[in-house]
This record gives sequence, structure tokens and C-alpha cells, in this order.
Amino acid sequence: MRYELYYWPSIQGRGEFVRLALEDAGADYLDVAREPKGMAAMMRAMESRSIKNPPFAPPFLKAGKLVSQASVRTLTTPKPELGSPEYGFGFGIEEGGRVVGHSGGFPGINSQLDINVGEDYTLAVMSNYGGGAQPVIEKARSLILAGQGRTASR
Repeated sequence: MRYELYYWPSIQGRGEFVRLALEDAGADYLDVAREPKGMAAMMRAMESRSIKNPPFAPPFLKAGKLVSQASVRTLTTPKPELGSPEYGFGFGIEEGGRVVGHSGGFPGINSQLDINVGEDYTLAVMSNYGGGAQPVIEKARSLILAGQGRTASR
């Protein structure tokens, strides 16, 4: 199967971890936006009304009609060779693999995304001051886990 990677053709950064994962896996892929008319194709995908859940922003990866489970596993599997057993290609891995996500910020802003694997919960928190997202994520995570009769591992 050939994957389609959609990311800005002239900006390295968030799309690079997806490229690295594809290269590491030896996957056959097309970097769509770097092809002729590729930017137009990427914008059509994001603006499509015919796709049930169109991508919000690049990078996004397509394998057939949906992002494949193999791609998700590659991106969210710990990579000790990167220096941390709790980090995959671009995603932090917490709660024994039950939560994957990404956080970031700089002075004045902070954000965090938590995807609760196998659950119906995804949390996205954005803060207008440094460090503001973490306490909200921790509280929401504890409430979700408490509702399931579990506790956070921290």
C-alpha cells in the first residue's frame, strides 16, 4: 500500500516526524504537496465536504480511505533510541500507552493534546500563559480515569 503524506512543502517541522516514521518503516509513500499541484490537492482534502471527518491541518497521512492502524502504531510506539521510552515519532506516550499526545509552547502560551487510545475521549487544551495546559489536562485525565474506576499512573 502506498501512503500519501500531506504537509507544507517548504516547512520542515511537524511533518518531519511523519516522514521519519515512514522512512524508518521502509514504507512506500508520496509526499503529495511536493508534487505538481500538490498544494491544491492538500487544500481540497482539508476543505472537502464529502469527507466525513476532513483533516484539520497538516501534517496528515492517508492510507486508502483512512489513516492505517499500522501508521498509528508506528507513530505512537516508544522509540528508546530517541532517548526516551515515553516518546514515539512526535507523540508522547503516557499511562502505559493508554494516552498519546503532544504538547508545546513558549513564553506566554502552552498547549497539550491527549488522545485516549481505545476510548471516546480526546482532550485539547490551549492556554494563554506558559504551563497553563498541564494542570487542566491532569484534572481532566483524573476525572476520566475515575469514571472508569482507574487512577492515573503519576
